Amino acid sequence: MKKLLFVLTLGVLAFQTQAQVRFGLKAGVTTGALGTDDLTFVDRNSLETIKLGVQDANYGFHFGASFQIKTGLFFLQPEILLNSQNVDYRLTDFSEGPAFTRIVNETYNTIDIPILVGFKLGPLRAGLGPVGKVHLNNTAGITDFQGIKEDFKAVALGYQAGIGLNLWKLTVDLRMERSFDQFGEQITVFGQNANFAQSQKKLSFSVGYLF
Repeated sequence: MKKLLFVLTLGVLAFQTQAQVRFGLKAGVTTGALGTDDLTFVDRNSLETIKLGVQDANYGFHFGASFQIKTGLFFLQPEILLNSQNVDYRLTDFSEGPAFTRIVNETYNTIDIPILVGFKLGPLRAGLGPVGKVHLNNTAGITDFQGIKEDFKAVALGYQAGIGLNLWKLTVDLRMERSFDQFGEQITVFGQNANFAQSQKKLSFSVGYLF
């Protein structure tokens, strides 16, 4: 977190002396696609106990503040956003009698700090940069089942790439985000670390207003 704030401060100071700075508010929707391979966990006798998979990564939302710092054809756009993502898990329990499957839901709340750098030509923007995600909390879902635990990193890192449009004081952004961390590193079932096939990725669409 301190490193992200340090990089953000240096970027702002480097551009500030000869740049046009605009502050804005933005909000939008987020959808994600997590790894879809089911995970099967076994007990000491090599018998199946739990099978866990992602049923659906539902739409979430985000809102917060952004800065557009422009100099020449280049721009720097740091943001701080509250993001909420909702995921449905498919959990099959073999441990007691006949297997049964349930869909359980969890919501993850984070503070996202993307810092995009790119080109601006007229109203069009194209940028790429790192994003830090600070975990705030999550609702209980899969951890309601005995033997399943979640351990979240305080800060996870990834990157964003996208295009944007400035129309007078309105902004529109479409971005793809990819995490450097495996989603399954956060889940442990009976002492076994889960490892979904893919790292986190999602698409986001937002609309903002510049002051």
